[in-house]
Amino acid sequence: MPYAWNLKLLSGSKLLNHNGPLTLPAGGGIVTYVKRVTNPGTVALSNIRVTDDKCGPVQYVSGDLNSDLKLDPNEMWTYLCRANLTQTTTNTATASGDANGLTAKDIAIATVIVPVPGFPNTGVQDTSWGIIALVGIFGASSLFYFARKKQLI
Repeated sequence: MPYAWNLKLLSGSKLLNHNGPLTLPAGGGIVTYVKRVTNPGTVALSNIRVTDDKCGPVQYVSGDLNSDLKLDPNEMWTYLCRANLTQTTTNTATASGDANGLTAKDIAIATVIVPVPGFPNTGVQDTSWGIIALVGIFGASSLFYFARKKQLI
């Protein structure tokens, strides 16, 4: 009977209670990445390794139902890591496990958007009236200057 072994990192590096790109407030903050690893194959995987290129350490939380340190086909293991992000970040999580001398591997990608802070509200209206007033004053001053100069000649 042929045996299959696969490893699946579910939905990528899921952000805690959030699917898809997450947008933090301007300036950033702490993000908790949740990694859920399953085995869609038929052979238990051992030596499960989960890494993340932007946060660490990645910590095992739960999922080994029979405590045999093998990711069985009916199990889902959960891992967490936290990172303080101050700029938009795309991270890659990798999960791997071994069975019968071979290694199963999967990757997942997650993006967290950190917007650039905007300018503070100064109370000045964002209109063109200031420029129009300056051009008007300059124009009136120029007319006055040339009219006065003409009188002196």
